[in-house]
Amino acid sequence: MSSAPLAPPPGRLARLGDFAYRRRRAIVLAWVAGLVLAFASAGLAGEWSADYATPGSESKAAAELLTERFPGQSADTIDVVWQAPAGADAAAAQARVDALVAEAGRLEGVGRGPAAAQAQLSPDKTVGVLRLPLTELPGAVPVETGEALIALGERPTPTACASSSAAR
Repeated sequence: MSSAPLAPPPGRLARLGDFAYRRRRAIVLAWVAGLVLAFASAGLAGEWSADYATPGSESKAAAELLTERFPGQSADTIDVVWQAPAGADAAAAQARVDALVAEAGRLEGVGRGPAAAQAQLSPDKTVGVLRLPLTELPGAVPVETGEALIALGERPTPTACASSSAAR
């Protein structure tokens, strides 16, 4: 007879691991079924949205503080980007962008933008960026406004485009 000590019985985690290993195909199928069910029920739950203007929320307090301290700034903007081989700061390019900004400011949901002279320029000064403030939440800006902005940006000379972006 051997005098080797008896091993303690396996713990709960060891028994669970053994069970999962012996029935690994069933476990994988159960996980896949669970994920499919989770995605299906998320789709049935309706639309998801984030409301950063809920009274009493930290997001609302931060937005109010930004509005108070930086009244001319908006968290939601439209980026106006243009390229001019002769220079994004050339007089002709700035006149074109200023005209676009003036027309865009008359569209529903778009605020008054800065002058092209205040644009950020690329290191080689051939690309400029201006940010036009939105007066409404991005989802509330009419589709027609976006279409009008694209039409304004597609006018010839210099190459220009407008793209919407929420604050990052």
